[in-house]
Amino acid sequence: MDFWGDAWIPSLPGFKIFSTKSPSSTIEKVSDAIDTRRGTWDKQKLAGEVSQEELEAILNIPLPVRDREDQLEDQCTKDNLNMPHSPSMTVQLLLSFPGQT
Repeated sequence: MDFWGDAWIPSLPGFKIFSTKSPSSTIEKVSDAIDTRRGTWDKQKLAGEVSQEELEAILNIPLPVRDREDQLEDQCTKDNLNMPHSPSMTVQLLLSFPGQT
């Protein structure tokens, strides 16, 4: 999922980032903004890239617990991506499809 162009932040207008991407930005995909060792948003990386409002909106999106093997829930599949899901389930679903985030 494209960090800068895709709609993925439910509490922001248009669900998108409106800050301008810096030429030196290391964030391309939403997954680039996650500290995979800790399983949390990389607040330090994000703080230099987005507005305070956007940062707070991102940090309020819960990330799935990664201490168990990834699995899709029955009600949440690639075919029903447009169905309403919690932000946590949406992020989990998006991270479940390698090469498409």
